[in-house]
Amino acid sequence: MANLAALIKKAQDEAKRKAQEEAKRKAQEEAKRKAQADAATAAAEKKAQDEAKQKDIIKTPEILNNTISQPLNNTISQPLNNTISQPLNNTISQPLNNRISQPLNNRISQPVSISSIGNEIQKQKQQIDTNLKLLTSAAIAGTGLLAGGVSTLAKLSMGKNNNQTFSKENRTSVKNLYVIMPDTNTNKKYIKNPDYKQFVTDYGCQIVPFKFYNKDAQLIEYEKFFNDNKSACVPMALAMDYFRKIQNDDE
Repeated sequence: MANLAALIKKAQDEAKRKAQEEAKRKAQEEAKRKAQADAATAAAEKKAQDEAKQKDIIKTPEILNNTISQPLNNTISQPLNNTISQPLNNTISQPLNNRISQPLNNRISQPVSISSIGNEIQKQKQQIDTNLKLLTSAAIAGTGLLAGGVSTLAKLSMGKNNNQTFSKENRTSVKNLYVIMPDTNTNKKYIKNPDYKQFVTDYGCQIVPFKFYNKDAQLIEYEKFFNDNKSACVPMALAMDYFRKIQNDDE
């Protein structure tokens, strides 16, 4: 009887081992298949992005001429325009055959109009300034983003004789999380930042990150959050889980 029981147990163990090996093999094959599918999807997405970028780069002279229409600085650009475009016009000013030379002249003289390039630069600069103003306004208004005058600090610190003052009172509320930047906190040690981990886990919020040139103890962990997630914009649900884990580890 003892030998029979031993044989039964051995057969059961062998069957269990084979079942585990088969499950492990299937799991490995499934993981390999998924990795191959993810790689193929990523390659297809990258190819589509590259093709889209290439289409944006390729523009006809007519499109270029329409988007670059006014000079930024005539004092500099007009002499350059005359220097480059005038010889081109003069070269084909007396056409041998108008049916050939005039279209060629039009195609050459329009894109090289240097006096118009400055306008494109100015337009891009204005767009950047507009985006910065919108971001600042949204932050100050407290529309679900980081509220307060914090978003203007990086720009204000570049100017001279800025009177930057902060109240000692804690203005953080359910809707607004106020964070004091280290550049303006140097001589105001009595100002303390709120517990942003508790704020996020209790209420949830969209975090707007800043790059700190000078660090203090209160903001090192704040910046570490974005470094750990390898992203500048982290979903709120992920942020809440992240901070809950930190709190549990501390306890």
